[in-house]
Amino acid sequence: MTKSTIILIGAIAIAGPTASLVIHHQVQLKLRENDALLLQQDNQLTELAAEHQRLSNSVVQATSSTTDDPTVELVKLRTEAEALRKQTNELGKQLARFEAGFRDRLQPFFLIGRSIGLQLGRV
Repeated sequence: MTKSTIILIGAIAIAGPTASLVIHHQVQLKLRENDALLLQQDNQLTELAAEHQRLSNSVVQATSSTTDDPTVELVKLRTEAEALRKQTNELGKQLARFEAGFRDRLQPFFLIGRSIGLQLGRV
C-alpha cells in the first residue's frame, strides 16, 4: 500500500466520525428549538383550555340562574366559546405545519448520516 493510499484511508476514517458528530450536533440544536416551540404552544393550549373551562362554567351558571333574559347571555357565551374553539383548532394546525416543516428540514441530515455510515462500512 502506498503512503498516499494510507493517508487517504486515514483522512476518510477521521472525516466520517467528524461529519457524524457535526450532524448530531446540528440535529440536537434543531430538537432543542423544536422543544422550546412545542412547550410554548403547549402553554398556549393550556391557557385556552382554562379559558374554555371558565366559559363553560359561565354557561352553566347562566342557564341555572334566574335573570331577566338568559338567552342573550347564553348566545354571548356560545359566541365566545366558538371563537376559542377556532383559536384552538388554528393552534393545532400551526403545530402540525411546524412539525411537518421540521421533519422536512431534518431529512437531508438523516440521509447524509446514513450515507456516511454506508461509506464507513466499505472502508
